[in-house]
Amino acid sequence: MRNFAEIFTVMIECIDDIKTRIETVKNKTDVSAIDDSKIDKYLDAVLDVKRVIDEIAGDLDRLVDDMYAFVSNLPLHDEIETQTQTIERLKNLCATASKFYAQVRKSKYYPGVKTSAEMYSLSVQGLKELTADLDLFMIKLPNDVEYTILSEKINEMLA
Repeated sequence: MRNFAEIFTVMIECIDDIKTRIETVKNKTDVSAIDDSKIDKYLDAVLDVKRVIDEIAGDLDRLVDDMYAFVSNLPLHDEIETQTQTIERLKNLCATASKFYAQVRKSKYYPGVKTSAEMYSLSVQGLKELTADLDLFMIKLPNDVEYTILSEKINEMLA
């Protein structure tokens, strides 16, 4: 059995070891130990990414609004080639916008721009809905024989 002096010495060594560990952890977590310039660079990058996302989302929203206004003033049987080209361009834009969103989601900046990214995602969804509506009402339905016959019959009844 150990004597009191040995036990006391071991306890002092353990306490000293704990103090050293506490001091080490404290030094590592000390706010002054963090390099402020690195934090500032990260936050600046987050703000830059957020600005880009917000700007593109605004552009998409304005495009969707403008396209709905434009489409509502189009003649019903506008040039099919022009309509097809426009819809194909919109589909390509949807694909590019979706890829951009996927890149943002994978980015190390995503936690800092999550709200803007989600708003951007809603803008992309609006563009996809517009594109699907245009494709349906300008291309698919006018080329659907049953729809055309039904539409003509309705128009005759209304005349």
